[in-house]
Amino acid sequence: MGRPQDVAERLLEFHAAGVRHIIMDFVGPYEDRDRQFVRFAEEVLPLMQDLR
Repeated sequence: MGRPQDVAERLLEFHAAGVRHIIMDFVGPYEDRDRQFVRFAEEVLPLMQDLR
């Protein structure tokens, strides 16, 4: 949780430590999960493009 930059940084730390698989669970009311998923895809994933 946090700003997109914070989330990407934390995930990159896991990657640097050797983690290759992460299960994401978006919390809150079910109707909000789609919005959270889209926000993650639009705001966090672009910050992690170097992993490709």
